[in-house]
Amino acid sequence: MTTLSSELQQAAQDFGLALRQHETVQQYLQAVANLAADAETQALDKRFETIRANLIARQRAGEDLPSDEVQAFYALRTAVTANPLIEARDYGLNMAKGYLANVGADLNRALELDYVTIAIS
Repeated sequence: MTTLSSELQQAAQDFGLALRQHETVQQYLQAVANLAADAETQALDKRFETIRANLIARQRAGEDLPSDEVQAFYALRTAVTANPLIEARDYGLNMAKGYLANVGADLNRALELDYVTIAIS
């Protein structure tokens, strides 16, 4: 495993701090904190994700899902998407992803090398 020089390590830490302080990332982090502070909403979000993953796994395994379970899932999904704390978190995440994708593209242009493509190829 390659280690970064102390200069690159410091530059990476400074860069990470600057990214974390950007308004878009701060809004996302605040939305995550707000959701974490509400146990009821956290439980709703976790229940939704657990049921969603279970239904997907069962469906991929070829099981025909009972319509009452599917309808119950849709009702839960409606409650989740209507929850302002979950909506704020999801919106913040999408905005942060877009911002970080733009940052990555800017870095690739500035460095004249697509490091992510090289790393995954």
